[in-house]
Amino acid sequence: MNRTGSPVTTGRQSLDSSPASNPGELRRRAIAESGSGDTIEFYSVPRSVEDHDCPPPEGCFLDGAYGRVFTLYRPPCPGIPCQGNLLYVHSFGEELNCSREPIAMVARGLQKLGFGTLGLDCYGCGDSEGDIRDARWEIWENNIQSGLEWLRRRSPLPVDLWGLRLGALLALSSAARTTAGLRRIILWQPILRGDTFIRSLQAGAGLRGAAGKEAVRDSQPQIGRGEYLDLFGYHLSPELVSAIGRQNLASMWTGARVPVVWVAFVSDRNRDAPPAVTKVISQWRSEGAAVTLRLIAARAFWTMPDTAGYLDDPGMYAKRNDAMVGQALGAFE
Repeated sequence: MNRTGSPVTTGRQSLDSSPASNPGELRRRAIAESGSGDTIEFYSVPRSVEDHDCPPPEGCFLDGAYGRVFTLYRPPCPGIPCQGNLLYVHSFGEELNCSREPIAMVARGLQKLGFGTLGLDCYGCGDSEGDIRDARWEIWENNIQSGLEWLRRRSPLPVDLWGLRLGALLALSSAARTTAGLRRIILWQPILRGDTFIRSLQAGAGLRGAAGKEAVRDSQPQIGRGEYLDLFGYHLSPELVSAIGRQNLASMWTGARVPVVWVAFVSDRNRDAPPAVTKVISQWRSEGAAVTLRLIAARAFWTMPDTAGYLDDPGMYAKRNDAMVGQALGAFE
């Protein structure tokens, strides 16, 4: 196992006190209009859905050209109309570790709404084979294709790609290679530019202010010489760093050309999506993209270590994420 962590399978779902006649129905909590004209919808999960028993997750390894990758599939609950399957594409580094449990909570809720979810650890990450220093962007794209093929072989249900942060860029990049059988792409707080993401990681690697800026400048000739970049102990190849740096969300929809659900996280329900986000969405729409913008009023869980909530109160972490989970499930309607 390497430094990107292993799956976590504990936690609880968000609760809502009102009954629902249809256990698979998403119920709106509130609807508001944003300044950009997009409908912002907040949802909760009916208690009757909460009480529905679901089968346990199924873990397996998929063979790949460079090594086996670990997957965890959560099938839809029996007795609920099936809505489709999702392939979840994780973020990178500590964001991957911090998001393990919140994403697992959402996946368990999706089971009870008729969705199956396949979580996949890309090569060199999590429980998959390989080391992060040997990872390459094109290897990760191949991993995504293997996951999509596995879902298509398992079921005729429609398939969605769901990516978080850097995983959103990887989902779009992978979809550009083939959209066969792909219903839509769901982007959670996608990174707008890969080069900006790399610089933010460099500046945050134990350095702040002027020291962080100096570290970013010093790394450029290092990458140019073909040397590995050390970010929080993750040794990234110059090929991977360069590939991430070339990713620019604004120019990526034209390759995929499938409907997109863009989920932006905001600090409270009175806030709109940031201007940089609405600018990219407007550009995509001008190019013919079908983009739905949805907001989740919750903290950036991918920045908060999952162990923090367990130290003093085992239920604290789950309670902290209940509101996020309840809203998040609406993004998959």
